[in-house]
Amino acid sequence: MRRFAPLLLLALAPLVAARAEDPATNAAASNACDRLCLELLADAAAARRNVVFSPFSLSGVLGMAALGARGETLAQIDRVAGTGVDPEAFASREAGVRSAILEAARADGIELVLADSLWKRKVDVPLPGFTEQIRRGFRGEILDFGSSPAADVNRWVSKKTKGLLPSVFDDLPPGTRLALVDAVYFKARWAVPFERERTSDRRFHPEEGAPQTIPFMNLLASFAYDSSERWESLEIPYRGNRFRMQIVLPRPGVTVADLATGWLSGDEALPKCTADLEGVPWTAYLELSLPKFSFKAAPDVGDALRRLGATDAFDPARADFSGMFPPSGEPLFLMRFTHCAVIEVDERGTTAAAGSGLSFGCSAPVHPDRFVVDRPFVFFIRDPDGRILFAGALFDPTP
Repeated sequence: MRRFAPLLLLALAPLVAARAEDPATNAAASNACDRLCLELLADAAAARRNVVFSPFSLSGVLGMAALGARGETLAQIDRVAGTGVDPEAFASREAGVRSAILEAARADGIELVLADSLWKRKVDVPLPGFTEQIRRGFRGEILDFGSSPAADVNRWVSKKTKGLLPSVFDDLPPGTRLALVDAVYFKARWAVPFERERTSDRRFHPEEGAPQTIPFMNLLASFAYDSSERWESLEIPYRGNRFRMQIVLPRPGVTVADLATGWLSGDEALPKCTADLEGVPWTAYLELSLPKFSFKAAPDVGDALRRLGATDAFDPARADFSGMFPPSGEPLFLMRFTHCAVIEVDERGTTAAAGSGLSFGCSAPVHPDRFVVDRPFVFFIRDPDGRILFAGALFDPTP
């Protein structure tokens, strides 16, 4: 087995979820979600810092915002999240996707929670069509802020993620009228667990700095395998053999940033997985040595969103969220876009959680403090049609 250079872990969980009926619409949504994912991966790779996030969660919270957006604001969100410009059709499509994913998880004994909520001031009454689409498309809860809005939201996120993710908002500033929140929790055991007795120390070689001695899990088995001139790809199935983690290892001399840049520019396609209809990787019998790892991160999704062209939502003079509340003299705009995620991979399997939050208000935005994880690695968790559940980067596996 080739030694592990800085890994690009694509934690791809094929959720075997049936998409909506329109293939063109599904492809557009998947491509848009992929681009936001790759922007965040490229940021982490350039900085050589650990990152984990959930494109599925980000897509969900942007989708809820799209239900209340109109005009150019909606068009810009659509280009980033692939929501489509018909809120009614999008809500129906999202309901079908989420139902299929959850059914697949239940059938395979996978713990999967997809939770969404709309938080508002008690005195505010959103438009009935907006709240109904959130309930129907996302099974979203409509909740009122209490005396401590951020604490209320964070308790809800912690409960939905079983305590793995304790918060998504540091605070919600005065003037916040509405918050949209999405939480994802994923826990799955390997189809063939790694034996703890075979876990042993070996050297991990970061892109910069001295090698580190860390625990590696070891497993001798048959794996779906594929390769190119720039990477090798291997899939590890979870219980039920439908959910999988795909690991993409750069070839010697190729960095994570090289791969992320190629995927983002379109010069190189993302590695395929066994669920791709155009080709199935061949099976190889080999010994896998994989580092144990656990970390959390909070990437700057707002900056990535702006780079992709969704700028009007943040501009009080241009934002159009008129589908959320009845007309008033103080139009809403997006004040904050936050995201946090955590992942744990060990001999038994994978546990991951993520939360996304959008807060809307009518007063000047308060810039949040930056949370940066400065440790050198990269990865995704997505379905076979391209919908990504989790993604991230790890450049330093040291606990």
